[in-house]
Amino acid sequence: MIEAAALFNQAMSFDKSGVGENFLDVARTLRDLFDHHPDRFQKFIKVSSLGRRKIYYLVAIDRAFRKLKISKGRVINIGWTKAHLLAKHINPTNANKLLELAEENSAHNLKIILAGGEKKDNLHAVLHYMDDELYEKYEKALLKFGAQKGRNGGLTGKEEALLKLIKKVK
Repeated sequence: MIEAAALFNQAMSFDKSGVGENFLDVARTLRDLFDHHPDRFQKFIKVSSLGRRKIYYLVAIDRAFRKLKISKGRVINIGWTKAHLLAKHINPTNANKLLELAEENSAHNLKIILAGGEKKDNLHAVLHYMDDELYEKYEKALLKFGAQKGRNGGLTGKEEALLKLIKKVK
């Protein structure tokens, strides 16, 4: 077992260089830190720029993929976002089928398929940048059409609310 200080330093080196294609190595390091040195793991969360959610996603990825007989390159090719989506579902029996789904679909469609839904083609992702004043109006409009304040201060149900708002426009 690697000592706590070495694992922590290794995790910090990944924090500085970013996750990128190293995500399986980062995931392994974070899981080892989580399993064997929980106090250092919590310290890493506090000082890391990765963000709590991403750190726990990476731990889940290692937990799901470490013992599967899958090439590292194949998992790296689907990326950490899709690997995280598969983590809750993947096992030795369904691994190849799920990896094929991940290879053939966007992360958005993969999430829908894994939840038992039908994938949607020709969808467009939209990103908006707004100043505080405009964002306040945007937030009010979405809340009026069904979005809700999340625990972290953000909004949940934004897409559905925005679609309801758009459908009102004639």
